[in-house]
Amino acid sequence: SSSTSRQQQQSQYDTEQLANIRPRLCLLRKWPHYDGYGVHLARNQHWLGLRIGDVE
Repeated sequence: SSSTSRQQQQSQYDTEQLANIRPRLCLLRKWPHYDGYGVHLARNQHWLGLRIGDVE
């Protein structure tokens, strides 16, 4: 069926994306006039891995 075909295509796409995931360096700098910082990591069912959603 069409739904099965789409699921197979999505699965193949996900597999290819997983094969290409590489760690990325993320630098955070503390500003002298700002008291602290934080990072919000987000996970979404449509994304592979984690994404930085907010830096506070």
